[in-house]
Amino acid sequence: AEKIRGKGVKSIRARVGNIADLLPDAPDVTVFMQRLQDAFGGVRRGFSAEEREAITRLAAKYASWEHN
Repeated sequence: AEKIRGKGVKSIRARVGNIADLLPDAPDVTVFMQRLQDAFGGVRRGFSAEEREAITRLAAKYASWEHN
């Protein structure tokens, strides 16, 4: 166990925060999402059928340690 632990890569904890904590006057989720969409030019894009299939294949591939 020590040999494996010694070769492992230490994780770096992500800096994540709750928007409500960071912005006391934050709007509700619906308003926030609309403002976020507006900030990206009002464009809302989904995935094509081909893209969804590719995502599903990648998710299946990386769902286990077998891919390594």
